[in-house]
Parts: sequence; structure tokens; C-alpha cells
Amino acid sequence: MPLTVSRQKARALIGSTCDVTLTVVCYDDCTVFQLKEFYDKNKGKFSFAERKMEQEMEGLQLRVDWRKRNYKTISSWLQKYREKQ
Repeated sequence: MPLTVSRQKARALIGSTCDVTLTVVCYDDCTVFQLKEFYDKNKGKFSFAERKMEQEMEGLQLRVDWRKRNYKTISSWLQKYREKQ
């Protein structure tokens, strides 16, 4: 699922508030790459939200890594739970 952000909307959101929250519904390596690509293309344009963008990307990468490490375990647990129902 591609992450698409219009330049105008991104500027409006990031330039107008200090409390920026990036919401990514489906996250994977591709999404992390797309977000980093967007950030790199627009670096320096985020003004006071620059650090917040970096923190959001770090958090997204941590969630992707966690999901990779734990996917099989969680999938197995859910399957066993479902079979008991």
C-alpha cells in the first residue's frame, strides 16, 4: 500500500502545528522506505517539526522490526486460539 502525501497537505500539517503525528496503517519495509524518501526530499522544510519527523520514522522502523521478529509466534498463537473456539 503506497504512502502518498500531497506536498501541499504535508506542508499544511507539518508547518502549522508542533504536535505532528504520522499515522501509517499498513507498515512494512516499503512504507519505511517511502517515508524516508519523502523526508529526504523535503528535509529542511519541516522547520520546528524536523525532530518529530525523525522520531516518527524511528518509531515506525522499530514497529516493523518488532513485527518481523514476532510474526510467526503471534500468528501461531492466534491460530491455536482460533482452533479452540
